[in-house]
Amino acid sequence: MRKGLIWVPVLLVVLAGCAGSPSTVAPKVTAPQFVIVDHKNAAWGVEPPQWVLKDEVALEKEREFDGQYVFKFEQTGKDLNGVKIWASSFVAQSEIARIVNTRVQDKFVGAAAGDVDMVETYMEEVVKVLAESQFTGYRKYDDYWVLKSYLDQNGREERREYLYVIVYTIPQDVLDELIERSLETAGEAVKPKTEEEVTARERVKAAFDGGI
Repeated sequence: MRKGLIWVPVLLVVLAGCAGSPSTVAPKVTAPQFVIVDHKNAAWGVEPPQWVLKDEVALEKEREFDGQYVFKFEQTGKDLNGVKIWASSFVAQSEIARIVNTRVQDKFVGAAAGDVDMVETYMEEVVKVLAESQFTGYRKYDDYWVLKSYLDQNGREERREYLYVIVYTIPQDVLDELIERSLETAGEAVKPKTEEEVTARERVKAAFDGGI
């Protein structure tokens, strides 16, 4: 097996100030470095897929995931059997629904700005409608595990940790339509009482035009 070295990007420290003056920039904490010492397909002499170490935002920008929302779930542990048990008991629909609800609430807060109180009841109703909805169209893309060896600054191993990753996708148009229906259903159930509330809701709806 070829053991490729994978380093977590290191933050560079820029020194400021003129000669003779002490630096005012404090060193930034860098992410720990690690190497992958084992992985799911190591016995076949192949490298682990690149998507394992990429986040959802990066994956959604790739051509392979064009038009898809990506949901990446991770579990770490010291024992391979332990993370495998987590993977075998993973319930995709409930976990995806949880993340969608969180993103929807974040959208509300961001779009409402200082008028969160005006859309709070509406937001709660939207979340309720989403929770009662049946999520469809999602599919499992893949799953993978790797064993990471974390190193200190001198390159000595400090600890080992298994990482199990599961990736699901949903077509963006399918999920966007579900959210749009939820916004409309909630709007019918909880009517705005003032013009200010109407305006705040319109801002929220506009924010969802770009998806979640």
